[in-house]
Amino acid sequence: MQPLPKLHVAVADSRSWRFGYRHAATLVYCGSIFLAGLSVNILGPAGPTLTKELKASFTIIGSVFIFEGIGGICGSSLAGHLLSKYRGHHIVGVACLLLFVMVGGVPQCSSGLQVMGLYMGIGGCLGLLNASCNMMT
Repeated sequence: MQPLPKLHVAVADSRSWRFGYRHAATLVYCGSIFLAGLSVNILGPAGPTLTKELKASFTIIGSVFIFEGIGGICGSSLAGHLLSKYRGHHIVGVACLLLFVMVGGVPQCSSGLQVMGLYMGIGGCLGLLNASCNMMT
C-alpha cells in the first residue's frame, strides 16, 4: 500500500499582517497625541488675544493651565476603568472628537470662567487620550 500524497495548502501568513497592523496602529496613536498637543498648545501664543477679547488679566489666562492639568489628572485616572469596559479604539476616537470640539469652542467663550471650564475638559480628553494610547501600544 502506498502512502497518500501530502496536500500542500497555501495559507496566508498572518504574522506579516499582524506586524504591519501593529506598526500602523502605533503610528496612528502617536499621530493622534501629536495633533492633540498641537491643538492645545495654541493657548500660549493666543494668550494676549484671549486677554484682550475676554477683558481678563494675565493671571486668569494663566490659571487656565492649572485647570488643564486638573482635567488631565482626572482623564488619565479614568482611562483604566474605561478601557476595562469599552474598546480602546472607541475611547481614542471619542476623546479626539471631544477634544477638537472643545478646542473649537474656545473662540466662542465670553468669559475667563468659560475658558477655564473648556480647558478642564480639554485636559481631561488629553489625559484620557494619552493614557489610552499608551496602554494600547
